Amino acid sequence: MPKKIIAIAGAGLAGVYIASRLSRKLRHTDYQILLFNDGSEDMTLQSVLPQIAVGTVKYQAALYNLKQILKHKKNVEFINQEVIDVDFDRNILMTRLNDYQFDYFVAATGSFVSDQGIPGALQHATFFNSFKGAMSIRKKLTDFVNLAKKDSSKQLNLAIVGGGPSGVELAAELANFKKHQHIKPTQIAVTLVNADQVLLPSLTQPEISQKAKDFLTQNGIEIINDVRVIGVNDSQLTLENGQRILTDQVYWAAGLQGQPIANHWGLAINEDGQITVDEHFHILTENGNPLTNAFAAGNIAAFTRNNKEGLPQLALAIQYAGNIIVNQMLYHFDEADSAGKNAKEKSSPRYFVSLGKSSRMVSQMLMVITVPLVSPPV
Repeated sequence: MPKKIIAIAGAGLAGVYIASRLSRKLRHTDYQILLFNDGSEDMTLQSVLPQIAVGTVKYQAALYNLKQILKHKKNVEFINQEVIDVDFDRNILMTRLNDYQFDYFVAATGSFVSDQGIPGALQHATFFNSFKGAMSIRKKLTDFVNLAKKDSSKQLNLAIVGGGPSGVELAAELANFKKHQHIKPTQIAVTLVNADQVLLPSLTQPEISQKAKDFLTQNGIEIINDVRVIGVNDSQLTLENGQRILTDQVYWAAGLQGQPIANHWGLAINEDGQITVDEHFHILTENGNPLTNAFAAGNIAAFTRNNKEGLPQLALAIQYAGNIIVNQMLYHFDEADSAGKNAKEKSSPRYFVSLGKSSRMVSQMLMVITVPLVSPPV
């Protein structure tokens, strides 16, 4: 009897988490899991990038070898080929080398930071949503500190664009960083520019946003909310209200866009390039119909609960989505009962935002069942 195939496009945290859970749940069945990646054998754990950027965590903590992660999962095949197309009518996934038939499909291709068409952003900003970006920030900070220790008149003006989890966590790490470098804290100035009215808007809780703002301002970070950046050059940011901010370095943590691979698949794609999913994380077609054998998770997925609550791009939200997808599949495979299918859907995830070594904030959205903190793959 031929094996039934579950194809997962994308080997970031979402894809690896779902593949690992399915592998364990289906280890005594005839299901085979195919995990596709874009040519890299490493997974980047983005949740530690703020710590990598300031050197509080070793850079090795962000990189995990996929073959090492999967070596004991006999029902998972790692295929290091980029997915270039998916035919949902025929259930065929295509790479440049081969076509693969599947029974179930998960899109977990992730996102990238977009410059949002802002003049000068690509040329003059360091894009933070990558290991390369975090290491670039780390080198620039180290170079400045070495110089500032010899010359107390040296000043570094930093600007962070984006008030979501990445921008807030980076700002908090920088606030802690400049206190412990044997230089005057005032030698490093940090301004965070946020286009939304509040910080962390995706967490939907005003008190969380206010706590984040209070913590950052008390630790020397200037916050500018509700103003968009309209230009970047090598010495300043230009804001839509006419204000100009002098800066030596710009760290870009705004404008996550879904990978464009899915744009021609005939699916419902939102303005941020994400695949729209229903409450069970089934992919929706352009007509709004769910594909019962296709799911999306991670930064590529646009999900709202009760048409109003979204999921932030955090590791715990990925785990929440992954649990629902796995439970949905198990139910369809007759490997779980209806209670197991619905259990995770009645819950809301728990998130935390790191504000440095000694502080973190927890957001809980009307939680019925607490989802534990996700651990990095080993």
